[in-house]
Amino acid sequence: MLKRASHFSILTLFFLFLAVLQFFFISALPGAWQYFNLGIITIAFSLFLFDLKPTLYFILIFGFFLDFFSFQFFSFHILILLATTMVAYFFLNSLLTNKSLYSFWAIILINVFIYNILSALILFFASSFQDRFLILQVSFWEGMFYQALWGLLIAALFFNFLVTLIKKFKPFFLEKTGKI
Repeated sequence: MLKRASHFSILTLFFLFLAVLQFFFISALPGAWQYFNLGIITIAFSLFLFDLKPTLYFILIFGFFLDFFSFQFFSFHILILLATTMVAYFFLNSLLTNKSLYSFWAIILINVFIYNILSALILFFASSFQDRFLILQVSFWEGMFYQALWGLLIAALFFNFLVTLIKKFKPFFLEKTGKI
């Protein structure tokens, strides 16, 4: 029991650190650096490495701390991250059956798209249709592009490390079998 409580405490502190890093440091960076989204990338890694249940724990803790720090209504980030994860989990288990780099990239692209579209829609409806619709602005698509670019870059950099660490993934490139 004590071991489980200490494990949960360490994970909670780690997710708090990620939320603080995302909200106070990364979002304050200039230019394209501010679009690095730890939540989207960590969801993809968690779904690939562990499964849905540990990813949901991450979302609840990480989303809670993001909601605590943000100026949006409470549970804004939790709802968006939950919906993003459910869609990514559906694609990962039904359409992307092998866990290769290409599947990893697809999950990151799906996460970026769903996360940004849902956040724009929720913000538009929460403002009672008073604000401009974010999807129609160039900055929205620019932010989505940079989030996807950062996610794909991180996936490409760390996928080989994950392949050597955990043997259940497919290789980085398709291997030749020797038969023609």
